[in-house]
Amino acid sequence: MKQVIQADGAELGLDTDRDTLLYSAPRPDDDESAARRRGTDMYLHTDEGGQEVFYAHRWSLVTGEKEALAVLPARQAERFLGERGLDCPAIPGAKAFSTLREWGYGIIEEF
Repeated sequence: MKQVIQADGAELGLDTDRDTLLYSAPRPDDDESAARRRGTDMYLHTDEGGQEVFYAHRWSLVTGEKEALAVLPARQAERFLGERGLDCPAIPGAKAFSTLREWGYGIIEEF
């Protein structure tokens, strides 16, 4: 999916085929399955100037429902990944999150 957005006064072209996939939601095992028909993936877009933009791709396999891209602040992206046990070095708070996880904290709400 592609979409052009405005971020900090510049146009950015988000493209789920070219940007870095940080998290992929589970997909259905087969076409007959009613489970996992919707999900949210997370991507990182980096433009030529080095500006990084995190965004969520909400997808659906249900007929008539549309896909959508939503830009996320770094803190929300950190929380999204942290809730799934993942971190990304491009996020400012990732080092603190990783350190706390090493100390035994398992979920982001604990700290």
